[in-house]
Amino acid sequence: MCKPNVPRETKQIETKDYLVSNEHFILKEFEKGLLKTTPNISDSEIYKYYSSDDYLSHNRTVSFLSLIYTFASKYMLKRKANLISKYIDQGSFFLDFGCGIGELVLKMKSRGFVSHGVENNLNAYNACLKKNISVFKDLKSLKSKFDLISCWHSLEHLSDFAATLSKFNKSINNNGYLIVAVPNHESFDSKYYGKFWAGYDVPRHRFHFSKDALIRNVEDSNFKLVDSSPMFLDAFYISILSEKYKKNFFSFFKGVLIGAVSTFAYLITKNASSHYFVFKKSK
Repeated sequence: MCKPNVPRETKQIETKDYLVSNEHFILKEFEKGLLKTTPNISDSEIYKYYSSDDYLSHNRTVSFLSLIYTFASKYMLKRKANLISKYIDQGSFFLDFGCGIGELVLKMKSRGFVSHGVENNLNAYNACLKKNISVFKDLKSLKSKFDLISCWHSLEHLSDFAATLSKFNKSINNNGYLIVAVPNHESFDSKYYGKFWAGYDVPRHRFHFSKDALIRNVEDSNFKLVDSSPMFLDAFYISILSEKYKKNFFSFFKGVLIGAVSTFAYLITKNASSHYFVFKKSK
């Protein structure tokens, strides 16, 4: 699936699933800058590891952390919509891959885009259906091509991301765009928290990218990078959650502090907790 250009001194991290199972996993570098979660959980079994009230991507229970997540999500929803509108015009075909409960799909629809989503989490998929959102369970079900596909923190969840990138290319019109956002394991907060870094989120995250590894793999699928930017709010949320995993009583305050340090560190290292990347289909 990936080129075996592993560096001589490979990176290996022992961590565990702090969210659901408490099972231990090892992250192994098998391509420069790209880590893989081992052992690999099959697609037929991985759903068990999403069964948690703390899995905030689809959870709507009320807690202090969930309120922060909801506030940040609303802010980011507007930023995502503005970014997408920068590259395609009203009436264009838009697809959000890993759309969750469909908030971005609805947002883009309200702005005049022909909007669809792909979501394989059954609860989120059913939530989309209740909102009359055009949603599919996989890319195979799509009938049309798109002018832009977005993939916000979904690529790292896939067991074969390279195959999906290839399908993205076939599903995007000529001169169309692909937006990908992933956590960055070379960020300050990742190095600070080590095995406790919430951005690893094993085993739900099957792969873990550096900036260069993400760009290299997407460009190998016939895309060309046109823009990228840090997602600064992620550093604060991930740091707060990481402090929670460390069982720090002052997890919120310490997390905010480390999130701020990670944000300032970006000015020197150019490695944020996560980034989004905009690619244009090259052929």
